[in-house]
Amino acid sequence: MRISALIPTVVAAIVFGLSLAKADVTFDVAVDVATLSADVEALRVICYTCEGSCGTTLPEDRNISQIDKGFNAHIFSPGQARTFKGTMTVVARTIRPGNATDYVCYIALRKAGGGEDWDYPPVSRQPWAKPKAGTPITAAIKGKL
Repeated sequence: MRISALIPTVVAAIVFGLSLAKADVTFDVAVDVATLSADVEALRVICYTCEGSCGTTLPEDRNISQIDKGFNAHIFSPGQARTFKGTMTVVARTIRPGNATDYVCYIALRKAGGGEDWDYPPVSRQPWAKPKAGTPITAAIKGKL
């Protein structure tokens, strides 16, 4: 399970009819997951930009100065193999003013019937969200913009 080949780009945006607005940041994230648990209903890629370091790769890290946030998800159909290989485009929109210098993107999984509860491999305590023993995982990528 991995996300890789992050290509951040800046896309012009006009917000609330203003001609001068901070641009959204678009991430094209390569995702390659195979043989996820049948309990997995959805796969999500979440990206943040930060002012300074984005801290750890966990979304619960509240010590980061988030500037932009966005996500995209793939929902598995009933009976569909729990495999996804492709690019997920994530548009991170401004959540507070600031000067973004860094980014982090990570994978989250949702169990069928799990509502809006997402788990984050490999730190999840849920057996359905953990990679099989010996499976290499890159659950997050981060760097400088």
